[in-house]
Amino acid sequence: MTMKKIVDLWYCKARKSLGDPIMVRTWDNGKPNVTTTDYWEMIAYDENQNKIKIRVRFNNTTGQAKSSGATSMLEILSC
Repeated sequence: MTMKKIVDLWYCKARKSLGDPIMVRTWDNGKPNVTTTDYWEMIAYDENQNKIKIRVRFNNTTGQAKSSGATSMLEILSC
């Protein structure tokens, strides 16, 4: 099975002070489109066709992640 890339997502420390350090790259007919945001989410399905939500949010860390200096956390949730 050939896998096709849907999205690239990364954290850009240089944009932290602007409040939108999450960089999202998608493709429009093969042409890359990059946007910045403080929140991104996607609905997907696991191998058993259970709906899941994948999201990343700036300034959402708690506990050990926050105390280690992290400012964004990837979350995978069942719906």
